[in-house]
Amino acid sequence: MAYYSCNNEFVEEVLEELNDINNEVDGKKEEVHSFLQTLQWFMKEDGDAILQDTTFDFAGSAYEGTAVSKVTDFDILLILPEPYVADNFVVYERHEPGIYKLKWRDEYDERPNGFVNGKGYLEAKKLREYTINKLKEVVKDVKKDHPHWKIHFKKMLNSLTVYITDFDGDRLKLDIVVQMGEPNWGKLANMTPEEELPSVLESYLENDQYSLFYSLAPHNRFMVKNDYHLLLSTSFSTLEKHCMNESYDVRAAVLLAKLVSQDRGWKKDYGLRSFHFKRVAIKHYEELDGLIIWSGFQRLLKYLAEQLENAEIEGFFINDQDIFNKDGNQCTNLAREIKQAKSDVKPNNMWNLLPSSDSETDSDD
Repeated sequence: MAYYSCNNEFVEEVLEELNDINNEVDGKKEEVHSFLQTLQWFMKEDGDAILQDTTFDFAGSAYEGTAVSKVTDFDILLILPEPYVADNFVVYERHEPGIYKLKWRDEYDERPNGFVNGKGYLEAKKLREYTINKLKEVVKDVKKDHPHWKIHFKKMLNSLTVYITDFDGDRLKLDIVVQMGEPNWGKLANMTPEEELPSVLESYLENDQYSLFYSLAPHNRFMVKNDYHLLLSTSFSTLEKHCMNESYDVRAAVLLAKLVSQDRGWKKDYGLRSFHFKRVAIKHYEELDGLIIWSGFQRLLKYLAEQLENAEIEGFFINDQDIFNKDGNQCTNLAREIKQAKSDVKPNNMWNLLPSSDSETDSDD
């Protein structure tokens, strides 16, 4: 008993420091939201039929309490309005699990102008490009009228990244991603049946307006397909946020795993990202929730290594979906490193893994 108590004491001290980091990140949200309120006002004033009725949602480490660095991106979901909502379309799966095309429902007479092709399919790339370009123009207007924010922005492949300087002189990074809401879990092909999901998601799926989203951002490997410009991928960032916010034990296991990953460079060397930890944690949510934190962290590393030994990290929400696309040698090497870390890292030396003030950005990208 004394051994477990000692372990827990060391780990709780580390988690207190990580919670302080997340509290500092929380303190930046007011400025982020102030900027977004201003941006939304300008979008309405712009009068564009799409922009004026969009809404924002929030996801990623900054909104889950899973940041391991004070320099943390803010992931902003720009949710498209009617008629660009999933209920107006029939869903068709394409190429592999989690990649879809949307076709306008035949029973609806008037198709949206400009973004549905002659066969009735939503032109996802065209809609994304239009929305991001319009958003960029509005951000220019905000920049001109609000010079105190020192706004800079950069158009990415699937998003608009906006940098603002807050009242403390800190540079905040907002990744604004265009998405469509999907309220119906069960209608998508290959989805994990609701009864096989952790119980924490049952009421969320029933009561939340949008349970998941389509991101107008198909994976790069589909760029060679002749219909890639029609493809959308599923986004589970709000589900991940819900799960992390509901369990301190699961969130703590993810925080400690991310801390080890950051220290050992797994993101840089292998492309192991925040959502990989979260997806494995959610798959084993019922088990991790309620475990002693150190045990939960060790169990999470164990499950991650086991999946990588099979040359994949499975998506869990979608059957047969592989969300870690590396060759077998990289998977084997990473699995070996994770198992080594599981053996090497002890509760009394985790303190040494805490980031310095100039540590790398904690990003969910």
